[in-house]
Amino acid sequence: IATVERGASALVVTIRNNSGIPITGSHTITVREPLPSNRLLGRVEQSGTIGAEGGTLVISFPDLREVDLTAISITLSSDSIADAALGNNIYPR
Repeated sequence: IATVERGASALVVTIRNNSGIPITGSHTITVREPLPSNRLLGRVEQSGTIGAEGGTLVISFPDLREVDLTAISITLSSDSIADAALGNNIYPR
């Protein structure tokens, strides 16, 4: 997760790929209250490709524009890898 910002109309989470290979597949971002609550505030699943060497994917949460950035936990989960060498397309990488 590269950045988390409170935009004018939404909470915006930017995911960056620092790898030398693109990441293609499904990406899920969850926003929760911190422990001990851990209450789910929002979840977005998006499919697509995040380009290699600094490519980004921007996810917006329009219902969370008033959230306190110091009081949330953000998690990224993705099971996608795309590599020209099929032997590299395994988890964990």
